[in-house]
Amino acid sequence: MKTAVVVDCVRTAIGRAHPERGVFRHVRSDDLAVACVRALIERTGIAPAEIEDVVMGNTNQTLEQGMNAARMVALMSGLPVESAGATINRLCGSSLQALHQAAHAIMAGFEDV
Repeated sequence: MKTAVVVDCVRTAIGRAHPERGVFRHVRSDDLAVACVRALIERTGIAPAEIEDVVMGNTNQTLEQGMNAARMVALMSGLPVESAGATINRLCGSSLQALHQAAHAIMAGFEDV
């Protein structure tokens, strides 16, 4: 069985969540995620074509977030159309579940990056 490791990570800034005064009130969540994916690609030097799947946690999938956000983020980040995307909604545990799912896919030999 392969070993899965976290090579690098980035996150968005934290800001006040308020519909009228929040710092990110005019920024879509997929745009924030794209900034993270692009930063990871730049920092690690991984070729976008090597990324087989984007697994992303999202706790509030409504309106424009109601689609497969991970797939949209993959495409908006410049990954090839062959890259897949899976959006996980497990409320507060969404990001941890997404990490587990990605690690399991690597450990089982289904994916490499």
